[in-house]
Amino acid sequence: MGQSFSLGRISGIRIGVNWSVLAHSLVAWRNGVQVAGITLWLLGGVSRLQGEIPDPGAEVRVAGVGPLTSLVLGGVFAETS
Repeated sequence: MGQSFSLGRISGIRIGVNWSVLAHSLVAWRNGVQVAGITLWLLGGVSRLQGEIPDPGAEVRVAGVGPLTSLVLGGVFAETS
């Protein structure tokens, strides 16, 4: 699991979360938006943001970082396989 942190174990299987699942939330937080929480699913998750994103540029950064992160990780994993 590389650069992940542990959430615990289920039936002896380590459950971890990679930093990349927090991409939208981190960019929103850096742009002054409060993050109420993150809900993770098998193939992704959703960020619960409080308040409005301050400007259109920040909105583009918050929306775009998820697909960008996926593309970068896809490229990294394609190169290593």
